Amino acid sequence: MKRAFFDMRAERLIAKVHPDNARSLKAFLRSGFALESEGPSVTSLAMGSDRYLRLLREHPVASTPAIHVTEIGEARLRQLVAFHPDPEIFELEHEIERATVVDPRQVAEDVVTVNSRALLEVDDEGVDVALVYPGDVDEAAGRHSVCSGLGTAILGYREGEAFRWRIANRTRRIRIRKVLYQPEARGDFHL
Repeated sequence: MKRAFFDMRAERLIAKVHPDNARSLKAFLRSGFALESEGPSVTSLAMGSDRYLRLLREHPVASTPAIHVTEIGEARLRQLVAFHPDPEIFELEHEIERATVVDPRQVAEDVVTVNSRALLEVDDEGVDVALVYPGDVDEAAGRHSVCSGLGTAILGYREGEAFRWRIANRTRRIRIRKVLYQPEARGDFHL
């Protein structure tokens, strides 16, 4: 982007990405591109030079917020990724790879870990979610699999953090309002 805006004096950059390419969509959104249009075969994202300069001033070194998983959680999640046939598992695998792995006794109590319960804001709507392993799913009761779009999205984020995530072919604004329960904070290491 620096080359396009500074060297080539571009006024606007447009990215056209296939809607199934979730990784690229997330990368563009996290780097400051704004969603322009969504269609069945292409999603367009754009950034103008004015927005780019503003982002540089506000966030000189932009990066994706770090996420945290426990050592026990990482081992269980890696095993799950190895044997789970769902195509959404790719996103979970990517999140595990970028996560900071911590001792279960050292994880901050405001981090969403597996078997945590959290109050979220999804596109301005309050949602009470329990993050569970696939065998414990009951979406009607708010128990979402860590392998689902929403489950993978919130894994490892902290209370107060907000981000955009693509779920079911839609980009959602998600904010972790409150971690209501975290097993590690309560000493429930067996969950």
